Amino acid sequence: MDGTWRACVDGGFCGQMNDREFGLVHHKQSGLQKHHRRGVHVMGLRSIVTTAALLMGQNAFGSGFEPKTMQMAFPLWSIQRGLVLTKGWVEVTAAASVKESTGHWDVQGKPVDFDATSMLHSTQSFGVRYGIGHHTELTWSATSNYAEWGDSNTGTNVTHLGLGDMRFGVVYELFRQLAPMLSVATYAEYKVPGGNESPGDASEGIDRFSYIVTTTGTPDVTLGAGLKREWGIAAITGDAGYVWRLPGTPLYAVDPTNPMGNGWVKPGDEVRLTARFDLQVSRIQISCGIDYVHRSHFRMGEGTNPDHPSWTLPVIEGTEGWTVDGMAGITVNITQKWDIFTSYASPIKGQGLYFFPLDDVSPTRGETVSGAIVFRY
Repeated sequence: MDGTWRACVDGGFCGQMNDREFGLVHHKQSGLQKHHRRGVHVMGLRSIVTTAALLMGQNAFGSGFEPKTMQMAFPLWSIQRGLVLTKGWVEVTAAASVKESTGHWDVQGKPVDFDATSMLHSTQSFGVRYGIGHHTELTWSATSNYAEWGDSNTGTNVTHLGLGDMRFGVVYELFRQLAPMLSVATYAEYKVPGGNESPGDASEGIDRFSYIVTTTGTPDVTLGAGLKREWGIAAITGDAGYVWRLPGTPLYAVDPTNPMGNGWVKPGDEVRLTARFDLQVSRIQISCGIDYVHRSHFRMGEGTNPDHPSWTLPVIEGTEGWTVDGMAGITVNITQKWDIFTSYASPIKGQGLYFFPLDDVSPTRGETVSGAIVFRY
């Protein structure tokens, strides 16, 4: 065809070209094919290298006491930490508190000093927090109690050492902002009674019992929410909670109609409000705040409803009231993993709480000194 070729290119276009034009086109297509084959070889080599790295490399998690890459960042300073322990962290706390009671509040809100009575109560606790998710934390704690009760008028001198209540909880962070730090969380907690609920022989009155009661003997369900906001070296924390105290038949409630049986008890529900102000100076955090607790009436006795006796328990007059305590504390951030905490609490005001030798029901007046050591990993 006189040195002319008919060629069809991609897209369906067909046209006439001579030998020289066909040679140029064939040369370009051959170059593209070589380049394509070179690219295939490179991609294949990359695939082999990637596969080998996945087979020979280590997985992205830690075991035992190795560093865990799943962990989120955790601030060194206490003031920058939110209300929820971040994902992958485990925190263990060993704490103790000692309270020496000097009196109680009467129904008019006046302080009443003990005349011949002396009371000392110490609580030791061991707690664990675990950041199970980015915004979720699980909590558990167990306590033990040591208590002393003395009365010089009657010659009573009783001591007690034993296990206390156990608690399980979950905390969920609703909102988090990193800089400046803002954390809003809600929580739920369940108390399992584990302390001593038997006063022993109290036939001659509560000042002559042979054992010290250290628990209400009934479960509690607590629901609440908290907020923490940080501004540089300062922060405020607020918390509001409601404690629903379930009824039960503890050993200290004796049924007068059946000496061999126990009566029903319904401790008064509580409303708790807490406010804190924190100031961070290098690795030391200084805290101060107030705690407000309102308790509803304590119910005890024999209910009139045979199917649900706890619903119709008689009210013990004078057991509804409130207390306000003040606290001050210091936290030392030794490292990111170690903290030391100490605090001092003192009663400010109270009203309308009939005296009963159990702080969970009728809080006594007295100073409390606490301390804790915290380790996290």
